[in-house]
Amino acid sequence: MALAEYLNADVVSRPSASETARFGFETARITVGAGALSDPAAAVAAVERALSGSAAAVTILRFPSEALSLMRDVARGDAALYPAGTLVYWQGPALSDQPDTRDGLAFEVLPHDRERFSSDILAVLRDSFDGYINHYSANPLIEPGVVVEGYAEWAASTMSSADNRVFAVATPDGAAVAVAVIAVSGDDWEIELASVAGHAQRQGHYVTLMQQVLSAAKTAGAGRVVISTQAHNIGVQRAWAKLGFAPIAAIDTVHVIARTAL
Repeated sequence: MALAEYLNADVVSRPSASETARFGFETARITVGAGALSDPAAAVAAVERALSGSAAAVTILRFPSEALSLMRDVARGDAALYPAGTLVYWQGPALSDQPDTRDGLAFEVLPHDRERFSSDILAVLRDSFDGYINHYSANPLIEPGVVVEGYAEWAASTMSSADNRVFAVATPDGAAVAVAVIAVSGDDWEIELASVAGHAQRQGHYVTLMQQVLSAAKTAGAGRVVISTQAHNIGVQRAWAKLGFAPIAAIDTVHVIARTAL
């Protein structure tokens, strides 16, 4: 999810057409922006209005982790709550300090080449995220295999825009083993997905990939690079720390499930 959503001053409620189609039941999202917490009572009231006015079977509610009292205060009728983990955001190091990386194995997949590379890119993502635990895993209505397809759909949607960026690492025989899909908004680069195929992990490909992204961001004049993961994903956060990234935000997720759907 875009970091900008959590930095605004609003409580935003919207239906999620893609998730509704993927899961087979009506799904909605409510996001509480950090700025909305300046008036906690108003934020609680806005969440209550959104929940009471929704016919969704599942509402994915996200809010800054420091607003722990939000779920204590929100009246939710007879809906069931399923805590679904914490998303942590990290910001990359100062781009002016980034060295130029010219590793021949790392390259940008330009818009006119994305269709040709898309099957390889999606194969790497599916392999890397197979069995991954994210917020969907807390929901008893969602089949585990749907999680991987959700990531693939997300990547395909991001790659469809020529304004966004895609990077890959390939072995000398041309096989893609690592990919990064980046959403570009103004001068912000948000790495939505970055992964290494299972058979190619622990070989330095992830660091090569991230260094290439940071170098390209510097060249493009980006203001910052951000990335996120579930809090339990400690290994990748250690890699980010070694690369100079630092944590900047934590977002909690709760699945609100209508009793009639259980």
